[in-house]
Amino acid sequence: MSSENRSSLIEPRFLVLAGLILLAALVRTIDHGIPNFAPIGAIALFAGACFGSRLLAFVVPCVALLVSDLMLNTSRYVDLAPTAWALVPFTAGAFVLTVVIGFGFRGRNRSVAGVFVGSLAASCVFFVISNLGWWAVLQMSLFEIPAESMGTVYLKAIPFFHQTMLSDLFFNTTLFGSLALAESRFEVLRPADEMRPVETA
Repeated sequence: MSSENRSSLIEPRFLVLAGLILLAALVRTIDHGIPNFAPIGAIALFAGACFGSRLLAFVVPCVALLVSDLMLNTSRYVDLAPTAWALVPFTAGAFVLTVVIGFGFRGRNRSVAGVFVGSLAASCVFFVISNLGWWAVLQMSLFEIPAESMGTVYLKAIPFFHQTMLSDLFFNTTLFGSLALAESRFEVLRPADEMRPVETA
């Protein structure tokens, strides 16, 4: 890790961003009973759009995702753990792509309209890749689950897609809104290029 990235770890902005992502990841572990209502896409988009370091934009949310996966797969989903772990590469792939999408909404592009578009894009990416992963898992003889065609998998997933979109919109609004509120009150939390220069006598 470069000295620039190491110094970023002690900056107030980094601590706030990492804290918001950690809280969102912990929310994912709560059993609220609503299918596909999780902050995965929002965490990735938020990290890509808000971390100054692109390396940290990948590392921090990926660590949060891994920690929440460990918590879920060793408790609530313990009976489904083999299937859940088999899906991790696909979930991670969608996650990384969403971080990259977030790069397009940095700085001035981080507007309400930009977050809305990014949120919908993240939902579509997760829908396509996660269901591709589910189809691939069904083809494995390791799991006692009847195999289905790819078309059938996607058709069965369509009724749940609106949950993913609403979830991403809700959590993106919460994350970006919380950061915007904090930035408006505390200048130290704003990106370096948006901070006013210190006046000297």
